[in-house]
Parts: sequence; C-alpha cells; structure tokens
Amino acid sequence: MARKAALLLCAGLAALIGARVAAGEPTPEQLKLIEVRLNYLLEKRPEPPTERMGGLLQLEPDAIPYVRKALEASADPEIKLCCKIVIACLEAKLNQRTRPPGPVNTDASRVTVALKDARLAEILYRLHEQSGNTPMSVPRDWQDQPITFEVRDCPYWEAVQKLCALTGLYCRRDRHYHAGCGVGLEKIEHRNPPEVVSGPVMVRYLGTYLSRPFRPPTMSGWLSMRFDYVWEDRLPAAKVQASVREIVTREGRRIAVKPKWLKPHDATRGLSGFTLDVEDFPCESSGIAELRGTILLKLPAQEGGDRSCDFVFRDLPIR
Repeated sequence: MARKAALLLCAGLAALIGARVAAGEPTPEQLKLIEVRLNYLLEKRPEPPTERMGGLLQLEPDAIPYVRKALEASADPEIKLCCKIVIACLEAKLNQRTRPPGPVNTDASRVTVALKDARLAEILYRLHEQSGNTPMSVPRDWQDQPITFEVRDCPYWEAVQKLCALTGLYCRRDRHYHAGCGVGLEKIEHRNPPEVVSGPVMVRYLGTYLSRPFRPPTMSGWLSMRFDYVWEDRLPAAKVQASVREIVTREGRRIAVKPKWLKPHDATRGLSGFTLDVEDFPCESSGIAELRGTILLKLPAQEGGDRSCDFVFRDLPIR
C-alpha cells in the first residue's frame, strides 16, 4: 500500500515537472535532480527520512513547489515533517536573496514551545517557526523517542541550551545536512563546554593547552585557547568577527590581549570559531577568573548596522 502511494506521488510529481518545463521554469537537468532526490526521500529505505532529506536541502528555492506537492500528497507523518523542514530551509535561502532592505531585530529571538511526547524534529521546527532561523538538523543516530519540552518567552539560544541539556545532545557545525544548514545537533559523549549567550549569539569555550617551559627560571608559557560561536542565521550578516580584549587570571593578573594572538576559523552558515594563543602566560596560574570579548555581526547599514555582542567567561579551568 505504501509503495503504491509512493508510485502515485511520483507520477504526480512527474506531471508537475512536465508542466513547469512547459512554462519555461527550471531546466530539465535541474528538474531531474529534484525528482531523483524527492524519490529518494519518498521510497521505503532503511535510512530514516531525516537522513534521506539531506540532498533536498542543497537544492535551490525553485524546488519548493515540488516539495510542497510531496507534502500535500504524503500520508506519512515523518515524510510530511521532513518536507516542512526542507521547505523552511529553501524559503530561508529565498528570503535572504529577496527580502527588501530595512531594519531587522538584532536582539535575541524569543520563543514559546510547549510539546508533550513530541519528536525532536518537530521541536526544532517549532523553534524555526518562531525565530526565523534555519531549522537545525537532527543527529544521524538519534532515535525518535518522545520528548516533552517547554519554554516560555525564552531567548532562542537559551531554548537550544535547555533542549541540549534535556536530550544530552550537542550543538555543532552541521555534518548531516551538509550545505543545507550550518548548525545541527549531534550526540557526543562527555561534551558539556561552558557557554555564554549574548543576544543573538552563543559563545563556547572548548578547552586549553598550556605549554610550559622545560627549564626555569622562565615562569611563563604559551596558552592556547579554543572557542566557537553560533549566531541566529536569520540575521543577514555579511561578515562576523570575534575579538578578545582582556584576560584576568585567578591570581589577579590582567593580560591585555593582542589582536595577533587571535586566529579565526573558517565560517559556515551560522557558526564559526577562533583560537587564542596567549604569549607569556604565567605558568603558576590555577585558571582564568575572567575573559572578556565581543562578537561583531556586520550587517548592512539599511538593516540596522553592526551588532556588537559582548561576552564574559568566568572561572575557566586550565588543563
């Protein structure tokens, strides 16, 4: 029965594709790619639908009518949810290209979600609906056990933090949807880094390495610190820059950070990071009492201008 429904749906998609070709819309090669990737989602396969939809997320917004047709025709709730997520991602691409200039809300989005025994993908879709950010990807090995989740008038990244704490998942660079989304959730054991939320940005401290001198009397070493940060990708940031101004050790020593110490990482949609290599760090220090910095979102002037998000980490250990 399910196979028959899939065949009927494919036939309907073929008819829609034929009509679009006649109307002079996407090329036959593009339409063939849409058809192949939609069929891969709709067919019965051992991989879960949330894994099979990755190819659709890499398509252009021209694919939206065909995915919407599949959404209307399918009776499978998982397929319907995947179609909604794909449409949301493709619409986000389209909105970024066609949205008229004007001020945007550069503060944190606020969300209210109250779901009982819901799938993780449904919760992430609700967060997308209320924030305007691209839906996060579901981890490849995640089982669809029911989740009860509730937040009310909560900043977006704080809601994501609560969801991660509830599920044991970790927010990181997306390795599932590839070009579809920049950020996804994954299951990683023993990963609970210190995090700071500042408006539409969340910054994480990933760890340190202190290289001590082999021979005294030198009492200073090289401290390498790693951070990453995520921002709400609804914001049309042309560029995102990180800076660290000052470090205060637990012993009270203040270290003014030189710009050359900070080395940015490659950015993807909604996520980037940096390494901070501190020269002449006191080896006797037991840790960092305070670290202050800023994430700067470079926005077009007509859309509100630059947004500075100051962050402060306190009581960071040195390993």
